[in-house]
Amino acid sequence: MYDEPGYAEQYDRTRYQDDPRKAQRDAQTKRAVLETLGRLPDVKRLLDLPCGTGRLSGLLVDAGYDYTGADLSPSMLEVSREKWRDKPAAKFVQADGEALPFADESFDAVLTVRFLNLVPSEPRRRILAEMRRVSRRWIVIASGYFRKHDFLLPALAPIVPGYAKRVRDNRLLHDDLKAAGWREAFWVPYKSRGMFSTTKMMGVFEK
Repeated sequence: MYDEPGYAEQYDRTRYQDDPRKAQRDAQTKRAVLETLGRLPDVKRLLDLPCGTGRLSGLLVDAGYDYTGADLSPSMLEVSREKWRDKPAAKFVQADGEALPFADESFDAVLTVRFLNLVPSEPRRRILAEMRRVSRRWIVIASGYFRKHDFLLPALAPIVPGYAKRVRDNRLLHDDLKAAGWREAFWVPYKSRGMFSTTKMMGVFEK
């Protein structure tokens, strides 16, 4: 889908900035990413996987990180390179998350935003194992499953469809992280969509 003609350009133009609510959520996520990375000691080399159309690339380069963005989609990478052509420090690499073209511990941390909740468990475990191989210590995850009060959701499932499924999927993602050798370090909460939505969480795991 991402390599269909014109899709990457449309995605970049409309995904996060075409209305005020999307722009607000995008700003919240970016603040949470910087806050979370800022809490990690001795992190300089950073892998952003998948980087998509470079949503975070300029931000992280400007923050001083030795930044590499990787993505499977050539079209998404083309948009990233064009958008950040004035930032030569931003490096972009086409890569399959199940077989990353990097040496062991090439990066101090791996950042992955709104991706792992979209991947089935079997390939996800392989991706998480590859992320662990190329990371010196840390993985930082923003996932649609990570919410502060999800332990309440099974009770709400009969009246709010989909909540119980998110709890099950959240548990499965935690199982996959553990199976790949990651252990929970800490969480950073950030503002959710509104008063009836549970607070989103940025999860940090370490080797």
